[in-house]
Amino acid sequence: MRGVDRLHSCAYFMRMKSIKVKSKKPLNLLVEAKLLEEAKSAGVNFSALIDKALRQEIAKRWAKENATAIQIYNDRIEREGLWLDDHRTW
Repeated sequence: MRGVDRLHSCAYFMRMKSIKVKSKKPLNLLVEAKLLEEAKSAGVNFSALIDKALRQEIAKRWAKENATAIQIYNDRIEREGLWLDDHRTW
């Protein structure tokens, strides 16, 4: 597919990858006791898991909020092509 892939090639992800973690803050969560024990015994890294889940949720919401603009851009690229298409050698 030409144009912008809704979840993987957008500017949002490029920006998120460039953000360095400067500090972390404590977070209190309520988790089912049995599930917590299973996760601990499986060696789950809760901090990394929460970070990843939050990034995915934020990205999902960003993609949903911007889906119309992304689709308009992709339609334009399909219709008009990329501005350097005539100069490609591959």
